[in-house]
Amino acid sequence: KLLETSTHRRNAPARAWYNLGVAYERAGRFDTAATSFGRAAQMPDADSQMQQTAQGAKALSIQVNTNQ
Repeated sequence: KLLETSTHRRNAPARAWYNLGVAYERAGRFDTAATSFGRAAQMPDADSQMQQTAQGAKALSIQVNTNQ
């Protein structure tokens, strides 16, 4: 909940969005994780790890939704 609150504040850094994605992923919320990772990747302070994770999470989310 704290991560959700911190990311929705103005000017939240990419790392906050990335960490929120990690938390969602660990909770099995892959669609929401992919959205958070994608948001992190679009931020000006995003690094290459965040961009790669966003791509992988999007692919995983599509695969999970296809198999349901």
